[in-house]
Amino acid sequence: MSTPAASIRDANDPFSPLSNADNPPDIILRSSDLVDFHVHKWILSYASTFFKDMFLFPEGSNVVKDGKPVAPLVETSQVVNILLTLCYPRSTSIDSFLDLDGVDDAYEAADKYQILGGQAVLERLLDEPRFLEKEPHRVFAIACHRGLEKQAKAAAMATLKLPAFVPNIRVPEFDWISATKLRQLEEFRYQCSQAMIFHEVWWRQGGHGSGCGPTFAEYESVTPAEWLIAHISNVRLVAEVRPDIESVSMALRTIKQPILNSMSNCSTCLTGASASLSSLVQDLEVRVTVVQKGLLAKYSFAS
Repeated sequence: MSTPAASIRDANDPFSPLSNADNPPDIILRSSDLVDFHVHKWILSYASTFFKDMFLFPEGSNVVKDGKPVAPLVETSQVVNILLTLCYPRSTSIDSFLDLDGVDDAYEAADKYQILGGQAVLERLLDEPRFLEKEPHRVFAIACHRGLEKQAKAAAMATLKLPAFVPNIRVPEFDWISATKLRQLEEFRYQCSQAMIFHEVWWRQGGHGSGCGPTFAEYESVTPAEWLIAHISNVRLVAEVRPDIESVSMALRTIKQPILNSMSNCSTCLTGASASLSSLVQDLEVRVTVVQKGLLAKYSFAS
């Protein structure tokens, strides 16, 4: 039984029937969801040995449209569009990919259709900062599913910049990876938050205003000024929500107004806190960077 013509539609440019009037397409690839891509045999043959062999030994399909033979594919239009983008020199640019929709399936299909360099292009796409920053969980899931350890680890680090709970997060690729991988990601995140330990506190013994400064107990233990205790507590909350070094460093440098008000009667703290906290940030950044690098080396997300 033939497919009703009304259910079939043409793809948009650059794979529409009239997208290249000077060099008209000579074959149609029809996706599984009935979208017709009007393309050129010679371009596909150059980019893919699969298509080259297919055109050399055609199966003799009787389906013809607009005078062009129609070759059905099992992939969706979303995936076919990505594959053709990888084949066409004018389209093969990282900037031509506006989102990650279909990339997971296209990575497998690029191997199936033997598109030269196709998978490498998609790997570079997953390295793009615009996707790592905005959709690190999707990059992580795709990389895990396709065995791309480098991209999976970069994405795991990028997730640290987002809150622990992201409302309305859309990660359809989570359906393709195991719960173990998600558990590993959460465990890595927790370990990174625990690495934000402040081994040093700033204090000066003398020159403080009334009610400020460190307090001393037996066995030479020291409790820092109350404002510093409150400030570090705020920073720890940030580390729990976003355990990346940039967020925590910014929180450590930024004293909230209520805390500034509480230390207003101590000129020693007001004048010295900023420089001392900056010194603490430098120490934290060096130490946590080493710890996180070591933690990342212990995980194998994509295997």
